[in-house]
Amino acid sequence: MKYYLVAEFTKESYLGIENIQRFTCKKYKLYKKMQNLHIILDTIEEPNLELFNKIMAEEIKPYKKFKIQLNSSLAYDTNQKTVALKVENKGYIATIARNLSEKLFYNGFKTSSIQSDEGYNLYIPLANGNHQIKNIFDQKSSDALNVLNKFSGTSFFKIKSFELCKLNGYKKLSVIKNYPLRDF
Repeated sequence: MKYYLVAEFTKESYLGIENIQRFTCKKYKLYKKMQNLHIILDTIEEPNLELFNKIMAEEIKPYKKFKIQLNSSLAYDTNQKTVALKVENKGYIATIARNLSEKLFYNGFKTSSIQSDEGYNLYIPLANGNHQIKNIFDQKSSDALNVLNKFSGTSFFKIKSFELCKLNGYKKLSVIKNYPLRDF
């Protein structure tokens, strides 16, 4: 069974991203909004949960809650067939994702990392894509797909914890373990 390591937002940040999601779905007539807004860091197959908990506790121990910046335009992920917001300035989250991925790999976990040649492709899936949105992405420039300009001052969002989740049903994640970050 596949497990997902995801980053969760604070309540205020989650509400801000939810507003962007609602606006995007209404503007582009998207259906099937994602149930839980998060950033996927890694996919792990059949993990040893005791060892995983130990690695996670050790790895996130020095980190406090931190902010991420989102790109102002939408992206279309052809593999997952989802419309998403891409994480712009990766900072802490890219460092954590890279370190965790390396540690899990060296401890014998089967991971499918989101790393590419230019770094980690971190994004927040907003809704499932359809044929119409795919055509819009093919035809229009990135300026037409800009959604954060409407929500001025909301390009930074705060991460409060990491969660190990598994997929139940169609695109519905259930939380196995929560790994909270320290407060300021």
